[in-house]
Amino acid sequence: MATVDEVKIIVKAEVDQAISKLKQLDDVNKNNHKTGLDMAKSIAGYTTGYQLAAQAAQKTLQVMGDLAVTSIKLAAAQERVKMEFSVLTGSMETGNRLFAQMNRLAAQTPLEMDAITASGKQL
Repeated sequence: MATVDEVKIIVKAEVDQAISKLKQLDDVNKNNHKTGLDMAKSIAGYTTGYQLAAQAAQKTLQVMGDLAVTSIKLAAAQERVKMEFSVLTGSMETGNRLFAQMNRLAAQTPLEMDAITASGKQL
C-alpha cells in the first residue's frame, strides 16, 4: 500500500498536469476569442460598408425621383404659360414666339422666368 507521502506526490503530479492542461485550454480560448473578435469586427465593417452603399443608392434613387418630378412640373408649367400667352395674343404662333423671347431674356439676365412671364402677362 502507498504511503501518505507517495499519495501526496501522485496527487501533486496530477494536479500540476491538470493545471498545465487548463493553461493550455485558456491559451487556446484566448486565441479563439481574438480570432472571433477579429472576425466580428471584420463582419461589422463589411456590414457597415454595405449599409453605407445601400443608403447612398437609396438617396441617389430618391434624388433622381425628385428630379424627375420637378422636371415634369417645370415642363407642365412652361406649357401652361405658352397656352396663356397663346390665349392672350389670340394666336398659338404668336404666343409661342413671345414665350421664346421671354425664355431668352431669362437666360441672358438675372431675372427669373416667373417674374418675366408675370410682367409679360400684365403688358
